[in-house]
Formats: sequence, structure tokens, C-alpha cells
Amino acid sequence: MRRTMFLTALFLTGSAALALAADYPVDHESYPMPRDRRVHVDFPVGDLRVETTSGDRIEFDLRAKCNRWDCDDRMSKIYIDAIDDGSQLRLKVKGYPRSCSHLSLTGVLRIPQDHGLGVQMGVGNLDVDGLTGDVDVDLGVGDARIHTAESAVGSVSAQAGVGDADVRTSSGRVRHRGFVGSSASWDGSGRASVNVRVGVGDANVKVD
Repeated sequence: MRRTMFLTALFLTGSAALALAADYPVDHESYPMPRDRRVHVDFPVGDLRVETTSGDRIEFDLRAKCNRWDCDDRMSKIYIDAIDDGSQLRLKVKGYPRSCSHLSLTGVLRIPQDHGLGVQMGVGNLDVDGLTGDVDVDLGVGDARIHTAESAVGSVSAQAGVGDADVRTSSGRVRHRGFVGSSASWDGSGRASVNVRVGVGDANVKVD
């Protein structure tokens, strides 16, 4: 009987922990995207993935994972703010509580393939896959991975203050190791420029 009660309590505790760690939708936004606009994203903490879409709209999905009971109120204050200044569409995640280690964000941004992209990110992991326009990234702490078409790129610059930076192409790998950090650059025949700067972590660019 005691064993049964113990196993039941253990199961309920585990179920509660799984429920706490569940992934919740926070915000979803969709915007029409004129062809001459650049997209800039301000993302505080978490994981951000940028994918391409064949449509003419920007889609931004934001989710949160929390491991405490008092997360509902915190998550309800997080939202995506959009400002179009005529030259770029600026998307900023607002309302993220400071010093909140038990709450993490996951964002998925979908934009047309040939649009330019800028990312300002505090802490986390960034994946950009398939864009053929300009890419400019500033990441404080974490890993940045950019994958683009070699035929579209004219120049690549990757820098890591503390960590590794490299550029991988069809002809090999480029990396210049410094005393603490590293950098890598590569020139191609395309028009787009890719610039990635990471304070602490890795900056990886793959062109193929």
C-alpha cells in the first residue's frame, strides 16, 4: 500500500513537472511585406529560428516554456511589437521579465527568401536557414548558425569574441583563430552580405 501511494505521488509530481515545463503559445503576428522592406528582430532570451516562406507575408510565432506555477501572469505580458518606418519592419519582443531564469522563449520567424534580415539578440541560439538577402546578426551570448546559398553571397564575415567562428563553403572551411576568440571571412560572386558577431559563443556560416 505504501509503495502504491509512493508511486502514485511520484507519478503526480512528475506529471506536474511536465505540465509546468509545457510549451505555451504567447503571440502570433502576421504582416504584409512590401518587396523593398528589410526585417529587423529584437529578441531577448531563448531560441530563434528564421525560415523562408514563398508568400508575401511575414509570420512570427512566439512560444514560452516555464517551470514554475506563477508563469501565467508573466507570459501574459510578453508580446511582439511591430514598427514599419518605411525602410524596414522592426519586430521587437517586449514584456520579457528581467532576471527570469525559469522562463524561456522560442520564436519562429518566416520571411520571403530574398529579404534582408537584421537580428539583435541577447542570450540564446539563433538559426537562419535559406535566406538569400543580406543578413546582419549581433548576438551577446550563445550560438549563431547561418545557412545560405553560395551563389547569392558576395561577402561573409563571422566573429566570436570568446568562442569559435568559421565559414564553410563547397571548397572547404575558413577560420582564423585568435588568442581568445576567432574570426572568418569569405568572398563570393553574389550580391548579399552576411555579417555575424557573437560576444561569447560560436558564429558559424555555411554557404553551399
